[in-house]
Amino acid sequence: MAVILLFCLCLAAFGCSGGSGAREGAVDGSREAPDGGESAVAVRVAPVERRTLRRVLRTTADLRPEREVKVASLVSERIVTFNVENGDFIDKGEVLAVIRSDALQQAIAQLDAEIAAVDAELTARRLDLNRGRRLYRQQAISRQNFEQLQSAYDAVAARKDSLIASRAQQLINQQNSTIRAPISGVVANKTLQVGDLASPQLTLCSLYAIDTLKVTLQVGEADAARVEEGQPVRVTIDAWPGREFVGGVARVFPYLDPQTRSATVEIELKNPPIGAGGRRELAPGMFGSAELVLEEAQDALSVPSQALLFVESDAGSEREGLFVVEQDRARLRLPEIGLREDAFVQVKSGVTEGELAVIVGQQNLVDGEAVTIVEDAAARDAGTNGEPDMDADATPDLAGLSDEDAGAEIDAGMDAGQSNDAATKVRSPRRSPKRSPDRPGARR
Repeated sequence: MAVILLFCLCLAAFGCSGGSGAREGAVDGSREAPDGGESAVAVRVAPVERRTLRRVLRTTADLRPEREVKVASLVSERIVTFNVENGDFIDKGEVLAVIRSDALQQAIAQLDAEIAAVDAELTARRLDLNRGRRLYRQQAISRQNFEQLQSAYDAVAARKDSLIASRAQQLINQQNSTIRAPISGVVANKTLQVGDLASPQLTLCSLYAIDTLKVTLQVGEADAARVEEGQPVRVTIDAWPGREFVGGVARVFPYLDPQTRSATVEIELKNPPIGAGGRRELAPGMFGSAELVLEEAQDALSVPSQALLFVESDAGSEREGLFVVEQDRARLRLPEIGLREDAFVQVKSGVTEGELAVIVGQQNLVDGEAVTIVEDAAARDAGTNGEPDMDADATPDLAGLSDEDAGAEIDAGMDAGQSNDAATKVRSPRRSPKRSPDRPGARR
């Protein structure tokens, strides 16, 4: 019994020491196969291709009328007529409402009577002044008496001028009692009705000019210089799924908001009536999104954005790089990065068209390390590059997976198809990869 117990303890100790050695091999990044040869790291690649890249500003689009006018009465009186309703289209100059003007007419009549009375008085003062002028020349009256006659005449004449000015103002008020549309547009926000008391402080209604609609965008100061008047803008509206409307930049404000450091850009969209009923596809208040192309690079070499990762340069600073596959080995490249799109980035130098950039599995790659390319299910079943065939059940499809999930799937496939192979993880684009100690600039 003691011999059997001693044998079990030795067997358990041997098993623990063997498991620890396997873990240490995985941690130190070794790629040793069970037979002592070099093991390849499974990766997924994408070709370096030419395409048109655009850097696009995407923002919300709230449609507003080109012009919005609030209509109010300049006369404080009751509304007599107000025959338009919300949604009615009205041309410039048409009557919107009529304000009661009885008091204005009476005031004008009273002023006419006062002017007539002043005219009579002014005639008498003129006769007195002419008579006094003759007597003053004959030295029959003093200069003081003559000046009094002149002052009396001037006072009556000034009073007449004041009455005439008051009458003119009342005539203007009478004209303002008929309210006409200042622009052609649609009636909106009608707040008063017939019988309500109108005044300059109360808005009767609003008029929207909707032949052209506008969208206001905010562009950062770094991109404001790239926006020009007339530049096309694509607008999609939630009310019209699948439709795209094209507008243009109408104006770029020549100043920045001091709070947000952004420039205001106004976009105009034509909105002509359709059919005999004058119906329009767009309306103020509709909501959607707008796309404004800030930069464009045509026929540019590009790689998927997920291929990039940060590496340490020879100078000790970090810069973006990527791995390409050459003769079943990973080669680190430090390209010059240009325009960035959502899914792709432009590479101005460092790679050539047709090369295969590693997009999954590059986290722990070392320059010159052996790799095997994981392709679609059909290629894996057939076997490529002289590698053993991978069972479809053991190597899942990576399409549609994120970097981390795809890396986990690769790990699972390698563990199932290759014994004791080191696990491969997908590297975050913001981390530095492992570098070989014998390569310049490597971390030691």
